[in-house]
Amino acid sequence: MIDYELAKELKDAGYLQSACGGGIFLEEDGPKLQDQYPSEQSAYVPTLSELIEECGEDFETLSRFEGKFYCYLPHKEAYAQQFEGDTPEEAVAKLWLALNKKA
Repeated sequence: MIDYELAKELKDAGYLQSACGGGIFLEEDGPKLQDQYPSEQSAYVPTLSELIEECGEDFETLSRFEGKFYCYLPHKEAYAQQFEGDTPEEAVAKLWLALNKKA
């Protein structure tokens, strides 16, 4: 699972705030119950599957090394950019943010 700060960063970058299928919303003071309507300060916590799906063809691999998870931008250039997280969701969320960075 990702923390509130990363969930809010996804929201601010345009990640869909899916409330119709339930799910977990976070606020600064903790999780929001699924049966309550999320507030403006809430941020949706996507599942790993949702994050991978949203990365589309740009998601290639997720690996684990020495307790950390890593994913990479595709090798379209001479080097690949690496994204690290304590959880697989955190690493893939950081990849999504890089892919959806507004210039």
